[in-house]
Amino acid sequence: RVEAFDRKLASVIEERAEMALTMRQGLADRQFSLRLQPIIDVASSEPIGAEVLLRWNRPGIGEVGPADFIPVAERTGVIVDLETWVLEQAVGILRDWRLDPVTARMRLAVNISGRHIVEGNLAPLLDELCQRAQVDPALLDLEITETHLMSDVYRSIVVVDELRSQGVNVSIDDFGTGYSSMSYLHRLTVDALKIDQVFVAGMVDDRLDRTIVELLLRLGDSLGLQVVAEGVDSERKLALLKELGCPWAQGYHIAKPMSVEDATRWLKQQQALAASMA
Repeated sequence: RVEAFDRKLASVIEERAEMALTMRQGLADRQFSLRLQPIIDVASSEPIGAEVLLRWNRPGIGEVGPADFIPVAERTGVIVDLETWVLEQAVGILRDWRLDPVTARMRLAVNISGRHIVEGNLAPLLDELCQRAQVDPALLDLEITETHLMSDVYRSIVVVDELRSQGVNVSIDDFGTGYSSMSYLHRLTVDALKIDQVFVAGMVDDRLDRTIVELLLRLGDSLGLQVVAEGVDSERKLALLKELGCPWAQGYHIAKPMSVEDATRWLKQQQALAASMA
């Protein structure tokens, strides 16, 4: 038989293999850091917290975004170690915020891979972290994506129920884009939905996208779920979301991802501004 060698594909495969090997070492060498992107109450413009975003300062390459390394981490199982570190850091931030009345009730949303839910010890880990730091688990929102989640439905249901019984909130990330999105709501008991930015991006000019956003907002309201719109990058989109009654939102128009220190400062400033306007 004849096989064609693809130099570009071979390079990609080699890069992924090298990335998987260096990620664990990167954790030990403190090459990973967090960024926080604030989330606001749309009606009042009051900040309610932030989403935690992971960055990798890879030697010789520079800052690498999660889109480049998370898929490799999921395939190789490194994702469990990465997300364990992220959760430890997130609980530490909530512990520090608790000391200031302005940020004491601010929330943090953390993305969790379905593989971590199926293969990890998520509920005992969070229980231990929150108790040790004396942090209210209700201030944690775990955002679950579709990857690996439905590969073991029974295990997913057990873990999600256990997390919620501890007080941790669970939300479905990128809702509406996956083929099994509605299946989530049928099989898993969750607290919130995040409207994928692909719909928010087109909602001002595309009637179909606007209709989808409206339907998702109604769905969340009828099921008693919190709804967050992501990818809000203009005043027109924020105004339309307010008109449609969207509870919470995040995006570059509201605030870009920033360091923990800068995000904490931003949250305090916006909280003071919202209080003065009220």
